[in-house]
Amino acid sequence: MEYLIGLILSLTVDGSGTVIGYDRGRAFYPTALSVTASQLLGAAPPQTFEHFVDGDTAATYLGITRRTLLQKVRDRKIPGHALDPSTEKKDWRFLLSELHAYMVSCETRPPGARKPPRRV
Repeated sequence: MEYLIGLILSLTVDGSGTVIGYDRGRAFYPTALSVTASQLLGAAPPQTFEHFVDGDTAATYLGITRRTLLQKVRDRKIPGHALDPSTEKKDWRFLLSELHAYMVSCETRPPGARKPPRRV
């Protein structure tokens, strides 16, 4: 079914471009046909990038103090990213998606079970 829709869409784009008077050498056709081809082949949509947040924002998100958050990151209980890993006093940044995944894993874990290993 998807192939039929893609074929109809590509023929419609080709036909409407011809009726309107676009030349095949222009940028319209390669763009439209590449979009149609990517839909036919099931290409993944472009990725969106997540921004890092500071310790205050991450602590507020988790509902704990900044001091507790930093202690848990140093103990490798919560995922965090050091800006400069070689320094003694690290400046940490966090991805809210990783913190959310950590919170979900803690909620679904049976009592007394070990925490999942932290990805570094």
